[in-house]
Amino acid sequence: MRLMTLVSLAKNAKELSYSSIATALQVDESEVEGWVMQAIAAQLLVAKMNQVSNEVLVSFCIEREFGAKQWTGLKESLVDWRDSIRGLLQVVQTARPAA
Repeated sequence: MRLMTLVSLAKNAKELSYSSIATALQVDESEVEGWVMQAIAAQLLVAKMNQVSNEVLVSFCIEREFGAKQWTGLKESLVDWRDSIRGLLQVVQTARPAA
């Protein structure tokens, strides 16, 4: 449950302080790095820990829920990807020397 709480925090903010994570997980700040490493190992997060400033910088986190909003976002991403590939193919075909 704590890992999913960490995912929820990461979804709402890309920079998390150790203290905010500790409060949300109801653990001591000294345990935060362990929980973040578990989340990274479970591939729930892609993040870096800044031990100097006691922050976690999140690059990516999984979706905790996957509903209509997420399906719409996925569709938009796939349409963009398809259009980019089509454009790339057009460039390659145009640049190909005539045989």
